[in-house]
Amino acid sequence: MKKINRMLSILIVFLMVLSLCPLAEAEGEFEDWTKNADKVYSISKTWEIQFNMEINGDTANDTNVYVLDSDGARVPVIVEH
Repeated sequence: MKKINRMLSILIVFLMVLSLCPLAEAEGEFEDWTKNADKVYSISKTWEIQFNMEINGDTANDTNVYVLDSDGARVPVIVEH
């Protein structure tokens, strides 16, 4: 019984510490692109996005980097890095 209480105490402390840590948070300023949502861009527009840290080129692809149109549908893109 003493061992179970100790394990429960450790679990509770762990969960409390975990809840205080942000899982992922972008640092610095960001731009709200929705303010220009009424603008129409060329389908061949090239977007250059700069990250504040190195990204893994093996995981940056058109599955997890994508563009949505005003209806929320995905627009075909080519992701290069």
